[in-house]
Amino acid sequence: MKIEELEAEKIYRETRDTFTNCIKRATVISQNAGGRYTEDKKIFWASVIFTKLVVIVHSISRLAPRTSPVPDKRPHWDYSSVASITRNFIECYFLFFYLCIDKTSNEDEWLTRFNLIQLRDNTSRKQIFSQWDSNDPQLVGFDDHHNALVKELQSRSFFCSLPEKRQVALLKGNDDAMLLTRDEILDRMGKDKTHFRGMWRYLCAHTHSAPIAFYRMAEDGRGCGIKENQVDKRLTSALLMEVTDFLNLAISDMLLLFPDVEQNPIVTVRSGNKKARRRG
Repeated sequence: MKIEELEAEKIYRETRDTFTNCIKRATVISQNAGGRYTEDKKIFWASVIFTKLVVIVHSISRLAPRTSPVPDKRPHWDYSSVASITRNFIECYFLFFYLCIDKTSNEDEWLTRFNLIQLRDNTSRKQIFSQWDSNDPQLVGFDDHHNALVKELQSRSFFCSLPEKRQVALLKGNDDAMLLTRDEILDRMGKDKTHFRGMWRYLCAHTHSAPIAFYRMAEDGRGCGIKENQVDKRLTSALLMEVTDFLNLAISDMLLLFPDVEQNPIVTVRSGNKKARRRG
């Protein structure tokens, strides 16, 4: 190997090892946080969305071939797909932070956030099903659910305290489902907005198959799947670093909500005729 190739391999191996160890820790936390009874909706959804985060990083791991000590027999190098899934992972973390970690003034504000996300989801589902079949009988149910959510939001003091123009826009249930902008959420996370904006544009370019996702495939073999090369290794390493950074944030967040989650093992018990899980 050339010096450049050795350096790329060293960086990739170390980055992948760190990423893998982080996944193992997150998996244990997800398993130990599950199955707990709670009436706190924020705690419940934190457990659910964190599990989604863990599932995504396991998918990313499948697209990051092992090179040592035992290399994958059939490695598949596709850093562009890693970039696309990384974008999905970060979006999921934004939701996790916004809904489950970021402090709200009271429960009414949190419920307003939650209802707006439900409203956006309902609108999206109706659009999907209506485009498949405009006569689908399920569409009436989406309309009923929309009206129920609008009524619920209009009964909330926090929602009613928003400017009227903002209320009207939110009640449409279109793309605007969050009360905070991405920059405002980044500020609350304590993240560098300038770095994030550049990284986000890069991830979006790959997600939407912009030329950056396929230029120079012929020249240096990047993104061809079967050809191991330093470009794929360096780019994949950079993506794994980003994911590891956000995953560590999510782990820290979960430990605030579940302080004992790395200490107590899962024990399966029976409650009536159903299985239940509790800590040992």
